[in-house]
Amino acid sequence: MKCCLAPIRSISYLACLDGCPTSAISGAVNQAVIDGVDVINYSISGGTSPWGEVTSTAFRNAHAAGIYIAASAGNTRAATPDPQGNVNHLEPWVHTVAASTHDAALAMVFDLGGDTPPPGNTQDLPVKPGGLPIATVDIDAAPLIRSPTFADGSNDGCAAFPANTFARFGIPEGTVFADDFENDPSGEFVGGIAVLHLDGTASNCASGVRRGNALDAGAIGVIYVDVAFLNLGANETSWSMRRNDWDTVEAGWDEASATVSIDTTSQMFPAQGDVLAGFSLRGPRLITDQGIVKPDITAPGVDILAAGAAGVVGNDGVFLNSGTSMSSPHIAGAAALMSGLYPTWTPSEIKSAVNLSARNSGAVNQDGTPIRPWDYGSGMVDLDAAANVGLVMDEIAANYLAADPGNGGEISSLNLASIGKNNITGTEQFTRTFRRVRTGMETYTLSDTGYPAGALVYTPPAFTLDENDEQTVTITVDSNLLISGEWTLGEITLTPDGAEPDLHLPITMRRQ
Repeated sequence: MKCCLAPIRSISYLACLDGCPTSAISGAVNQAVIDGVDVINYSISGGTSPWGEVTSTAFRNAHAAGIYIAASAGNTRAATPDPQGNVNHLEPWVHTVAASTHDAALAMVFDLGGDTPPPGNTQDLPVKPGGLPIATVDIDAAPLIRSPTFADGSNDGCAAFPANTFARFGIPEGTVFADDFENDPSGEFVGGIAVLHLDGTASNCASGVRRGNALDAGAIGVIYVDVAFLNLGANETSWSMRRNDWDTVEAGWDEASATVSIDTTSQMFPAQGDVLAGFSLRGPRLITDQGIVKPDITAPGVDILAAGAAGVVGNDGVFLNSGTSMSSPHIAGAAALMSGLYPTWTPSEIKSAVNLSARNSGAVNQDGTPIRPWDYGSGMVDLDAAANVGLVMDEIAANYLAADPGNGGEISSLNLASIGKNNITGTEQFTRTFRRVRTGMETYTLSDTGYPAGALVYTPPAFTLDENDEQTVTITVDSNLLISGEWTLGEITLTPDGAEPDLHLPITMRRQ
């Protein structure tokens, strides 16, 4: 769909100077309401007690005032090393965003060298720089030395190495000899680039610790190898390399004489998109024993070229950053575009359009496990599809307030583009109401995946709507057909007869 959109204007509110006090954050949200913004992005954690936290309440009030809110799902850290079950921002009125990769990588350039001419596929390989400050001086033909404990990705480099493990005895590169001294056997240990294996899903020590131990053993820099690029804390001469590329190097190197040159001028390389980042926090996470599907959606949040303070990122003012703090602004921007395209839609309707139309195939988890709604909610944002949905879903402020489980409310009763229920018993019913937002009649047929035959029954199983007509669908769930004590994960699909995008809702049920 083509449209002429007004330029998006952005306002930044300084709420985190010395810490992030809730009084400053809620004050900033309230000021945004006064200023009449359309969208708020919140790249800060929190929101795990939606009806009790001050900031969550401020977001609910902003939502009631017609403002859409996107927030980060959160990242793993020292205090939260396991992403499972630790997702942030459980507020039903907030769009909670996971982080995944995009299909390009900004990286430095690796070239293999050595006494034996290396094959062409070992040249121009990408190595992603680590934390700030990054290396700015090229590496020229430094010895390339694999760690003796490379097989153990959890611990490689966590303990000290023997002296000169990552140095090679020889004549330093560029040495100039006087006549008749070219064959002098004297030499010295020359520091090399250490190649360590860091398993990002099962690491027992930080990259900085590994770097320190490698440097103490003669290295002048470190390349960390894992299945995907790592978000390294180690800085300066530290790089991340994908395992497939390293396997290519090993297949073509002369280990005894291998060298590496690294051009620190960054270039764009193709990369695998739609990989859910290992650091992105996931569900399920309960609210007073009630379930909700969070995160809601995923967007690019790995290796994002972002603005930063000069004191942090240098005079250029930009750096590569990864995290759900990077993915949430993508969804906020998508919502701003949707708001410009459909200015009469409510925040809940915009959120539903983005969720219902998300791409729900092709994504993978970084650790290779099957993708689930707990990882990415409805799927990967697809703004073209969102702009062309035939149905949207709305919810009013009073119902959000009444759904507070602490006051006897039921989250699964909300008209969300997902259904989550913990401890379901017997046969239970859930309703969802859809409004048609396109001209002309369209028929939608309901189906599902991930559930046993007969576990989900729809009333009606199909419906036809004209523009602005509404239809309430009752979903009857027979929990007797589900496995006791386990979550059953699936999707409900609404398939239109015409050319509009298919729509889908994740449905997660845990039988008591």
